[in-house]
Amino acid sequence: MTGEEFSGLVEKYAGTLFRMVLSVTLSREDAEDAMQEALFEAVAHR
Repeated sequence: MTGEEFSGLVEKYAGTLFRMVLSVTLSREDAEDAMQEALFEAVAHR
């Protein structure tokens, strides 16, 4: 997967994923941190 393809997936699903993480963490700050960590891990393992 190219960086451009990965970016497209992030753009497509970021809002949905953020809402899901926010519903679990109940904290915007924690949800943002979790999203950032998840995306870093995804990039590191692609």
